Amino acid sequence: MKRTGKQCCTGLAAAAAAAVIAMPAAAETVAELSARVAALESKADAQQKQPLTVSGGGYGLTFYGFVKGDAVYDNNYDLGYTTGGFIGMGTASGAKEGSASHIHAYESRLGIKGLLATDAGDVKFNLEGDFYGGGGGTFRLRHAYGEWGSLLVGQTWNLWNPQGFVPSRHLDFNGLASSSHYRTPQIRYTHKFSDTVTGMIGLEEDPSSNAKRVAPAFQIAYNGPQFGFGFGGVHRQLERPDALGGGTTNGYAVSAAASYKWSSGQVGVQYGQSKAGTTFKANAGGAGWSPITDPSRTFFDLDANGEGVKAHGYKFAITQKLPRESDISFSYGTTILDEFAGFRADDTEQLEGAFLTLRHFPTKSVMVGVEAGFFKRTEFDGDSFDNTRLQTSVQFTF
Repeated sequence: MKRTGKQCCTGLAAAAAAAVIAMPAAAETVAELSARVAALESKADAQQKQPLTVSGGGYGLTFYGFVKGDAVYDNNYDLGYTTGGFIGMGTASGAKEGSASHIHAYESRLGIKGLLATDAGDVKFNLEGDFYGGGGGTFRLRHAYGEWGSLLVGQTWNLWNPQGFVPSRHLDFNGLASSSHYRTPQIRYTHKFSDTVTGMIGLEEDPSSNAKRVAPAFQIAYNGPQFGFGFGGVHRQLERPDALGGGTTNGYAVSAAASYKWSSGQVGVQYGQSKAGTTFKANAGGAGWSPITDPSRTFFDLDANGEGVKAHGYKFAITQKLPRESDISFSYGTTILDEFAGFRADDTEQLEGAFLTLRHFPTKSVMVGVEAGFFKRTEFDGDSFDNTRLQTSVQFTF
């Protein structure tokens, strides 16, 4: 059908008017769609690191963990899967001399947390393990404890050594050569004096096989929005070797830590000292009972007279967020032993370790990191042995 010019113009005008009327609606639809997409992306991003939770009937279970793969290279000594082997560098029975490399996934972790609501208050528990048992490859227990009100019973972090104040982000599993954070069975009571001040007392299983009894411990901590401080201590009683007349020796360890936070980072420092408490402080539990009973070891809880060996140490760390979901950190730690009765020239006087770590998070559930670590053991005669470790890690958190 042939259209006249007038009809054509009228049709064009009507179409234009309809388009003009429809434009706001279309624009609104696109805006709404964009908003919904943004909301879904934000929700998905927030849920990426949310653990699986099951709840109902007054209880709740949360499953969590991660898979972590590590590749390491040592230039002077084969330290193994972690850097704990550096305490034996330069000794006949210690780390093997020469470069070495390893790939493993032993730090991968599985855990479950639970909460049960009762008429007498909430009951909480935590079970967690990794695969560092038996030197690597066997599932082992890390945490196993329950909480009811102010009471905690089970195995978790030792009480006397304040945590969270020194922000080392190292990829290595073993950590700095200073006061050790270790997990031990215990009975603990916690009292919150305020929203920022907490006090804790407890009885802990002593990590030494030569302990006479359990070890009483305490900690008090202040955690403000920017500044934090913690102080703790533990007392022990060790049996003396029969070769030294038997009996017992009293020992202790104390630790103080402080930190300061800002919007994109944190810095912290910690100091500790001990007497007959080297097994509290030394990396990887490498301390011997005494030079009389453990001549192959190079540092000890007791000297050749059965008295406590004195030691002190400190650690420092600083971390800073970077653009593109990354952060960088530097940390250093050392343990220094005093001369003691019966010390030998090649016994350990000082242990040192440092990490420079760069991490990137392409998503909230994935971490990719690279690290350079430096470790040194110095003897009383001045001889020293060192190793540099390069490590890269990928971690998938669920």
